[in-house]
Amino acid sequence: MTSRPVLSLLVQTAAILIPMAASRAAVTLTNGSFEIIGAQYNPAIGGLHEATGWTNLSGLNIQASSAVASSGVNPEFTGGSPTGLRYLRLVADVDNPVNRGTIAQLVGSMVAGEVYTLRADIFGGPSAGVDYGATISFVNQVIATPSTIYASQTLSGVTNGAFVADAFNLTYTATPADNGQPLVVFLQAPVLGPGQATRGGLDNLRLTTVPEPSVILLAGLAGAALSRRHRF
Repeated sequence: MTSRPVLSLLVQTAAILIPMAASRAAVTLTNGSFEIIGAQYNPAIGGLHEATGWTNLSGLNIQASSAVASSGVNPEFTGGSPTGLRYLRLVADVDNPVNRGTIAQLVGSMVAGEVYTLRADIFGGPSAGVDYGATISFVNQVIATPSTIYASQTLSGVTNGAFVADAFNLTYTATPADNGQPLVVFLQAPVLGPGQATRGGLDNLRLTTVPEPSVILLAGLAGAALSRRHRF
């Protein structure tokens, strides 16, 4: 039988450490539905805006940058089921084959043992001989070429008008060496060859976190301690 002083110490420790662990696990994705927009890229094109909360790493060429477009305005959107009015328009074409559409967002700091999962929908738009594709990754920096890629997933061959819900399901478990390191969500259009172009987009990004095992164990111990204390 556990003594009352030990039970009291368990409860007090849990009360301190559980909130601390929760605060360390503040990993949050902003504007994953791309409904919040900023400045317009090119009024002559219409419907193309910055995605608030995301850093555009593509340069100024609209055809190779990441933009948000209204599904009712953008003539390149011909099918699919984006949630809301807007989606992420990640494109690439011969106008700027190196500076392809790329955006990124710092979502927080990692905690060893936590599991991060990123899900997203994808759809294909009109293309010049190339079906749509995109890459989503967990990386360490908000730059065009991150030095560390923790996990990555690439989809290609999404045909014009096709819509795939939960097409992406990317997961990464933070190691002890990752503890406290930045976690960045990185989205990028495909590399294309001369004369090729592709249109399409991403929507409904959802980032979820499963707490580290030690936090779950601690919560269990605290619950057991409380239960025992109430029985005395």
